[in-house]
Amino acid sequence: MDNLGSILVSKLNPRVPRIWPIGDLKNENAICSTEFQIFKPKNEKLFGYLYFLFRSNDAVDALTMSASGTSGSHQRVRPEDILNIRTSLPSIERAEQFSLLVMPSIDKARSNLLQIQTLETLRDNLLPKLMSGEVRVAA
Repeated sequence: MDNLGSILVSKLNPRVPRIWPIGDLKNENAICSTEFQIFKPKNEKLFGYLYFLFRSNDAVDALTMSASGTSGSHQRVRPEDILNIRTSLPSIERAEQFSLLVMPSIDKARSNLLQIQTLETLRDNLLPKLMSGEVRVAA
């Protein structure tokens, strides 16, 4: 298993789910908006199960129903509402098996995101130089 550690669940506008797997943050400077609730599974073997539970239609619907706010674009859920999502739970063994099956997909998505960020940085650095003629590409 990759060194995933926490799951971020957005408290803002839950009808648009923003659920992100976050790596082990022991050695990184990490800052997160207060609009996210951070969950760290007590059992790391349940990470994949919990990640997909938070992304499930049932969880999104439950959070959308419990959201409140001053306008349609600023709906928030309380942390306790996230913790009180009702769902039928499998045995721990089944949840661990599910996690084992989905972790390669979660790891691949994280890897792809890092590659996208690297390519965006490269594009942002090279494009102005190409446009100004400072750098040329051989045909």
